[in-house]
Amino acid sequence: MQLVASVLATLLLSSVSAQTPAEVSRLMAAAGLPADALAFVALRVDNGEVVASRTPARPMQPASTMKLLTAAVALDRLGPAWRSRSDLVADGMVTGDVLHGNLLLRGYGDSDLDADALRRMLQRVRDRGIREIRGDLLLVRDWFSPPRPDLGVPPFDETPEFRYNAIPDAIFLNSNLLQIDLVADATGVRLRSTPALPGVSLRGEFTLVERRCEDWEDGWQLPRVVRAANGDIEVRLGGEFPKDCIASTQINVLDRTDFADRLFRAQWRELGGSFSGVVREASAPTAATKLQMLADHRSRPLSEVLRDINKRSDNPITRLTFLALADRVAPERAAMATAANAEVTVRHWLRGERIDDAGLVLDNGSGLSRSEKISPMQLAQVVRAAARKPWAPEFMASLPVAGIDGGMQRRLASPALTGRARLKTGTLRDVTALAGYLPDQDGNVLVVAAMLNHDNAKSKISRPILDALMLALASGYGGQQIADGPRGVGP
Repeated sequence: MQLVASVLATLLLSSVSAQTPAEVSRLMAAAGLPADALAFVALRVDNGEVVASRTPARPMQPASTMKLLTAAVALDRLGPAWRSRSDLVADGMVTGDVLHGNLLLRGYGDSDLDADALRRMLQRVRDRGIREIRGDLLLVRDWFSPPRPDLGVPPFDETPEFRYNAIPDAIFLNSNLLQIDLVADATGVRLRSTPALPGVSLRGEFTLVERRCEDWEDGWQLPRVVRAANGDIEVRLGGEFPKDCIASTQINVLDRTDFADRLFRAQWRELGGSFSGVVREASAPTAATKLQMLADHRSRPLSEVLRDINKRSDNPITRLTFLALADRVAPERAAMATAANAEVTVRHWLRGERIDDAGLVLDNGSGLSRSEKISPMQLAQVVRAAARKPWAPEFMASLPVAGIDGGMQRRLASPALTGRARLKTGTLRDVTALAGYLPDQDGNVLVVAAMLNHDNAKSKISRPILDALMLALASGYGGQQIADGPRGVGP
């Protein structure tokens, strides 16, 4: 019966127009994109009727539109009020103002554990009367398996130092990022880093050029990190930089243990604390170890974090959310890597929603991957399923609004769509995608998913093509004249 149903579904989809609107075809031809580079589907959110499509069942690279799947499953499995967390615990006794033992920073995938959050946690430790720590600071990252998923992984692209490429772990303190401010005049470039870390300095090796300030990254070179014999670290920044310009960026270049070590020492000292131990990686203590909770931190609720995932398209936060889907109770999943465990949760959810997962390839749930694939139909069905859930308002509120914010701020500036269409964008070097909710001219809400995959699918070329497709769908494509086809539903 399942095979029969699958065949019938395929026949039904093939009866829907496989042609594209004339303007979309024209733009694709002008860009040197073949017709099969585009796959899309539009269906009614109320009854699931397919309005228009082209090879909708073909698995494609979705780029960041894959975040919609992670967001939907997280809302359903974790709930809108779910928060990730971090703990500071002691494994020794406190006598007077001295902790005789180690301080443990235990991470549980806290998406908001920045430098300010750590300072607040340490302040609570001081508020308990602890001034001196006679032990070490242990970094316990093994909530995820492996504890350091970033180790041994080749860079995704040529800019591994930028935030979007950072691979999170269970602590992921301040996203391991240095905020770098660059200020150039006619003679040179001044540098400042935040947070200020003891023993870490910046060195600029820039050539000043005549260039627009907004294009300052065009001359950026991969930073170099040099460690001196005494342990001091110098971050060397170089390349070209425009004259008389100011810019800021965040870079992930320091070893994570080094970063945590120096940030902890600086903040603990500023709070009047004393520490003579070392900062080191450690596994979770055994159940027999007596631990005392000293301070904790909770992230924002998932309903708020989702705005970072979908409006800002934050890859590290999405990856943390994906890993949080792992089931740590099920015995059959105990030995699995956390990402594989989370994938099982996602596939179970899809099947529970009667969405076929055939052809789906999951990697990290963010779309920042060359291996992740999903078909437009699968993604559209996910978005449609989300619209029928109790948490639908939270899901929809996280999507970029056409002409207003996020990746859609300057797109679809049409009176009919500005402020009404809610669409998640996706962009890689050779991938451009859109998915979400689109109102049509008859007052219906459509669920749409469209993906362009091709070596020539650069964002500046592909975005106008997908925008033209959205405008055509909103104006009645599927029931209007289409390119090289009859009025109504095509063959």
